[in-house]
Amino acid sequence: MFPTQESRFTISRVKTFLDANRLEFLGFNLDDRVRDQFARRFSPQQEADLRPWEQFEIENPDTFTEMYQFWVQRQVESQFERT
Repeated sequence: MFPTQESRFTISRVKTFLDANRLEFLGFNLDDRVRDQFARRFSPQQEADLRPWEQFEIENPDTFTEMYQFWVQRQVESQFERT
């Protein structure tokens, strides 16, 4: 029942897409309540890592009821990757 422009994504599918397109996940746009709940379960350094977010979503399935909203940036290319 989804329009052809829409697709269902999981956090692991988002991670696969970001990796394939050399994009770095920076963090989700979330309200403070969800961010505080995440911080009680995981360390602040893990906020920019999708793996704990995937576990968090499994434990809290209503966290992303509408859609994922997040920030990314192009991965920084090291001099060793260019050769």
